[in-house]
Amino acid sequence: MEIIRFDTIDSTFAEAGRRMKELSDGAYLFTAREQTAGKGQGTHTFYSPMDNGIYATLLLVGEYADVCEPAFSSKLGPFSTVTITDAVLDACSDFDQRLGIKWVNDLQLDGKKYGGVITAVTVKEGKLTTIRIGFGINTGYADMPDELRGRVTTLALNPEDTEKLMIEIADRLCNHLPEVDQDKLYADYCKYCTTPGRSIMLPDGRCGTAVSVASDFSLIFSVEGKRPEFTNTTAGLIIL
Repeated sequence: MEIIRFDTIDSTFAEAGRRMKELSDGAYLFTAREQTAGKGQGTHTFYSPMDNGIYATLLLVGEYADVCEPAFSSKLGPFSTVTITDAVLDACSDFDQRLGIKWVNDLQLDGKKYGGVITAVTVKEGKLTTIRIGFGINTGYADMPDELRGRVTTLALNPEDTEKLMIEIADRLCNHLPEVDQDKLYADYCKYCTTPGRSIMLPDGRCGTAVSVASDFSLIFSVEGKRPEFTNTTAGLIIL
């Protein structure tokens, strides 16, 4: 795996996307000390101040991406969040029972967000030609903007342990992807997921309750106690 480092960049995820056509088959980890436009889910941004976290994107190109079926791309987010959660737990054993995943790709510690995952793939002639897995994790102590205080937290790691964790996560993502046990992935995701039982607001303004996560990782919810429905999108979905 080749590591491509930056002091400051708009987004490691965006940079990996810009570079993927020029790179030969391989695994590349783009990482930065600071992002000025860190990308989150949808239109959200990921606050990425200097030396305060892991801001990284793993890019797999060519035969390194062609290790699973294109249909698996919809499960890359859950796969990545579970893989990262396992890595954090192994690195910080005192976090046992304190780590969780908020549907669909938010990483939580004590009910607060400490990181998140975004993914993208390209497909050509029925094969995956690139896979991008972006992950941002708060590890430092910088003050958060007012709108984030009370909702986000940090793993509180020193720089040396932060670097070790980043490399361990990237290695696990690379090495575990070709051999994913999808039944175990689903079971592990459900074990970590904190969303079932929570109140939600849907894009159309209806309020309901998250019931469970389906085997395709869509969210099963009920509105006013009526028959459960499914959603695959986070667009406009608010978990209360």
